[in-house]
Formats: sequence, structure tokens, C-alpha cells
Amino acid sequence: MSLGSAGEGEDRPRVTLSVDVEGDFGSERLEGVDRVLPVLLDRLEERGAIATFFVVGEVARQRRDRVREIVERGHVLGSHGMTHAPLSSLDEQSRKAAIRDSRVCLEDLSGASCETFRAPFFDLPRGFGPLLEEAGYRWSSSKAPFSPVAHYRHLLACRHPHLLAGSSVWEVPVPGFLGLPIPEGLSYRRLFWPF
Repeated sequence: MSLGSAGEGEDRPRVTLSVDVEGDFGSERLEGVDRVLPVLLDRLEERGAIATFFVVGEVARQRRDRVREIVERGHVLGSHGMTHAPLSSLDEQSRKAAIRDSRVCLEDLSGASCETFRAPFFDLPRGFGPLLEEAGYRWSSSKAPFSPVAHYRHLLACRHPHLLAGSSVWEVPVPGFLGLPIPEGLSYRRLFWPF
């Protein structure tokens, strides 16, 4: 979760780096996962950096070796839903299944625990903390100040880590720059290849 070499002093500046591992935007292809993820993992390893990778369950099923590689290289594995469907478009049972099934899938495929969640499109509906807690998550990074899919509902939300209402799940909002989330996803990387 922090950028920096292992074992270095706490006085060193740190940043949080997270990457969404999903299908190529607007398509069924996984070029970003196939071409960009291995290079990104190499670059992070060269710098001794650790990141959180939020992986879509269906992508994990199609690229099991990539999910295992993320964990084997010492990164944190997080859920990005089962199919990358906006949560506000799902009924409550489907929401529960999306977050539960993705967690189980990722843990089964990787052999590692998955305690963190990022809502697809930063579409975290109000009152979602108890559902995340029930599914076994400890923290989320789902609030971004600029998300048209979420109808900008997090634009004025707290920009500091806080507990999600009615739960013990910590929300660590996506960093922002001029009110916009700083995007980092394999689809973005693929568009700007090589990096």
C-alpha cells in the first residue's frame, strides 16, 4: 500500500498506490491485464513498492496466474466486484452476491485473504458499510470526488479515512487532484502504452 523500500525509516515520504484490474474499458478484452500488468508488477518490484490491486472476480477467473502473481510479489489483493457492474444498478441480493462472490473467488484463486473492496466506477451506495462488513471486508477505497456513474454523490464527501456509517469498515477515499480522482487502472495504462 505504500511506495518505498521495505525496511526503510518511517521518516521517508510515502504514497498510497492502488490499481484497478478490470477488463479493457468498454470491451471484453483483457489486453491491459495481459500486456500491462506484468510490466507494472516488474516496475513496482524494481522500486521495492507495494500496491493494492483491486481485481474483478470474472477477470480473476480468466487470468488465475496473474492473480497469484500479484499475491506472490507481496501486493495486497482487493475486490473490485464480481462483474464490474455499478452497485447502484443492482438490487440488494445482487449487491450482496457481487461482493461476497468476488471475495470468495479471489481468496480461492490466490490463497490469500481479501479484506478490501473498491466499488466499480466508485459507485458506493449510501449505507453500504454493513453489507461490506457482513461479507468480511475490513476497509474500502470506493469514494472518489468525480464519478458520473455515482452521480457525483461523493463530491462533497469526507476526504479523510473514516468509518462507513453503521459498520466497522474503514473508508479510505481515493486521492484527488483538483477535485478529480487520480486514475490508475490497466485500461488507462494500455491506452498510454508504453509507460
